[in-house]
Amino acid sequence: MNIGASTRSEAALKDKSIGRLAAGGIIISHTLQHLYGQGFFVILPVIYTSLGLTPVAAGLIGTVRQVCSGIASTIGGFAIDKLHNRRGLVAVD
Repeated sequence: MNIGASTRSEAALKDKSIGRLAAGGIIISHTLQHLYGQGFFVILPVIYTSLGLTPVAAGLIGTVRQVCSGIASTIGGFAIDKLHNRRGLVAVD
């Protein structure tokens, strides 16, 4: 058995497992993002009644949340596009 071939196959398996782990992390975090995003509207009636809000005020809560999310996504996307080659800097921020 060639030692170099064995080392390459072990490295390939390690790379493959790291890729699967990264994909799993992305899938799980994306799922949690959707659960949180849609779960908010499930608990909104409880917030609505416990705070005694009008229908317009309750709708405004969801609207402000979505607008802030859009602004944060836009700013975050711009920053990632500009800093993609500085991974250490992005990870710290």
